[in-house]
Amino acid sequence: MSTHSESRKNPITEPPLFCEYAGGACDQSFAAPHISDGLILFPSEPEIIANTIEEALPKLKSAAKGRKWLSWKDLGIVGRIIFCEICKALRFTKVAVADVSLRSISTSSLKLATLSVSGSLSFLSETQVT
Repeated sequence: MSTHSESRKNPITEPPLFCEYAGGACDQSFAAPHISDGLILFPSEPEIIANTIEEALPKLKSAAKGRKWLSWKDLGIVGRIIFCEICKALRFTKVAVADVSLRSISTSSLKLATLSVSGSLSFLSETQVT
C-alpha cells in the first residue's frame, strides 16, 4: 500500500491542466525534459545585450563545475513553439535567470531577475542604460 506522499505527483513537473497559450489543457509532452540547475533566458534583441550574455555563458558553465546551466538556445527550439519549450524547461530547473529589460520613455534600465521554482521573483541588479 502506498503512502499519501508516494502517490502525490509534483505538480510543477506535470503538464498543467490549463494553459492560456493552448486555451485548455497543455498539449506538450514532458517525457524528455531539459533538466538543469540553472536556465538563462534573454531576448535576442538588443543584440549587444544578447551577445554579452551569450559570451558570458561559457564562463559561467566553466565556473559552475558539476552544475548544468542551459540557455534558451540549448533547448532545441527550432521548429517548435518557443513559449512551450521555455515553459517546460522552467518546470525542470532549479533556478531561472532572466533578462527582463524594460525600456520605456520615462526610464531606461536593465533588470536581471531570478525566478526560483517556488515562484519567488527577486531582482539581482538594476543598471541604468544610456
